[in-house]
Amino acid sequence: MVMPKNNTTSSSMSSALAGSKPTASVLGNALPSASNPSSSSDSSSSSSTSRVRFCKNAQCGSLLLASNWDGHLRLYDASSSTLLTELACEAPALDCAFAAGGEKCIASLVDGRILFFDADHTGSVEIGRHEPSAPTSAASGVKCVEALDENALVATAGWDKTMRVWDARAASGKAAYTHNLPGKAFAMAHDGHRRLVVATSGRHVVAFDTRMGVQSISNGAEEERESALPYQTRSIALMPDGAGFALGSVEGRASVEYFGDDATKRFAFKCHRREEVAYPVNAVSFVPREDGSLVFATGGADGTVATWDGNARKRLWQSSAYPCGLSSLALSHDGSLLAVAASYTWERGSEGDAVIGGGDSSSDTIFVRAMAAKEVTPKTSKK
Repeated sequence: MVMPKNNTTSSSMSSALAGSKPTASVLGNALPSASNPSSSSDSSSSSSTSRVRFCKNAQCGSLLLASNWDGHLRLYDASSSTLLTELACEAPALDCAFAAGGEKCIASLVDGRILFFDADHTGSVEIGRHEPSAPTSAASGVKCVEALDENALVATAGWDKTMRVWDARAASGKAAYTHNLPGKAFAMAHDGHRRLVVATSGRHVVAFDTRMGVQSISNGAEEERESALPYQTRSIALMPDGAGFALGSVEGRASVEYFGDDATKRFAFKCHRREEVAYPVNAVSFVPREDGSLVFATGGADGTVATWDGNARKRLWQSSAYPCGLSSLALSHDGSLLAVAASYTWERGSEGDAVIGGGDSSSDTIFVRAMAAKEVTPKTSKK
């Protein structure tokens, strides 16, 4: 099923993209990207934010972690727009995650290493690496990382077509379990307790049961399928209850799918399109909702964020355009804050990003804004 056109190609979407440059109060506060507090954005062409993540432990407050192609992790207090610390990885960081309830953090690197930073965020330990298949191979990059429990169990997935599970407490540097994937890993998500899901090249989606840690994961894939979308997957997120997932593709489409044999609930829709151009959906994240409603956010290379009511299959809200395309987004543990990484993802190659909000391919800024209730709350139907 496809969402109605008035929810995906509305005039409000076009006007947001074509209108005047939005104010900072609309986009949110820009976070400092380097140790120099006077710098609110990094114009270096080698700087590109690969991932932003809020700590999901309520006791962490508004801690935000960001990984960057410049070889650093940056930890922020998002509520005060403060850079707390900058961690050197010595190689481009493709992904990051909080661990141990927010006391530790993890980085996965393009050279295949996985780094575990201790509680004071000053030192790191290499807990393992994805070794290249051949001495001259460069396909060892670890594209995705997830913390699987509150202790030290970590899952990684990479361009070497493997998903690996590590115990950060072990000194061996060897994976506790390795699973051969049907393609290169492009995205991965964990719901916090029940499932881990990996999206790979060839439009494959592979799910694992994580409820008993390595014991259940080592039983192999719980489910493997092809995505309902016709083009390459760019992003994935699990529903809070683990019953299904949302996917974003390179061709301006997203889908909502459920595990099991019931395909009647599955639907796909067009999004993040401008005139005749379909932009990649680089990020997707579910909004925490106590009422159990299915609300999620998508971020695209068109420079906008949209929130969706998955039950009614309608768009709830769309942001103004950010300075360039969006590489990542994250919602805080209670859904009150949205972090957006406005960073060029090279979908147009060296020609640079289209000027959407007045920026270009050198733009790399993380914005944080408060979400209004109406932007993440399903509309009640009128009787």
